[in-house]
Amino acid sequence: MGVLNDLSDYKKLIATRASRNSTEILANAGPDHAVIAMGYLFEHTNFFVKMVVGSLDEIVCDDDFYNSQLKACLDRGVTFEIIYLNNLNTKSIAYKTLMKHSGQVRIVKGTDKFIEQLSKSGKQQHFSIHDGDKFRFEKDTEKYLAWFSFNNPYYNQELTQVFDSEINRHKTDLKHAAVA
Repeated sequence: MGVLNDLSDYKKLIATRASRNSTEILANAGPDHAVIAMGYLFEHTNFFVKMVVGSLDEIVCDDDFYNSQLKACLDRGVTFEIIYLNNLNTKSIAYKTLMKHSGQVRIVKGTDKFIEQLSKSGKQQHFSIHDGDKFRFEKDTEKYLAWFSFNNPYYNQELTQVFDSEINRHKTDLKHAAVA
């Protein structure tokens, strides 16, 4: 019962911070927190999402809340650019949702150099950028330990530079069908 109350309290806290467009840098620990954080980031995104993911793993990406917010985000016309680092999970619900909106989605495989750059600490790091002011940076992908904010252009600028330098290495505008 304590865990459910903790998750409920965490979800309320994050919903409040999101609705206030908070500049706070918030923490998430574990896959349940990751689902909540990403769900509210999707809910408050209106233009674009840039994501670096391992594979679109089912632990987070097959969650109902995550996917309902992802779908709503896509239904609003938000565009997605995604760089994956490992084997892309084409069976995940999130992948299937993204492919239903393939005209808004670009998915590419990260280069070896990029993967090495994001693994300097000995563990891969993932991140997402939302509308240039929201972000989530996952420093430990095994434990889903991350920092995120609903209003922090400073960190977004740094993450955007890293993301854009990699996405620009991919000369052709691939839709995922060509990658799978």
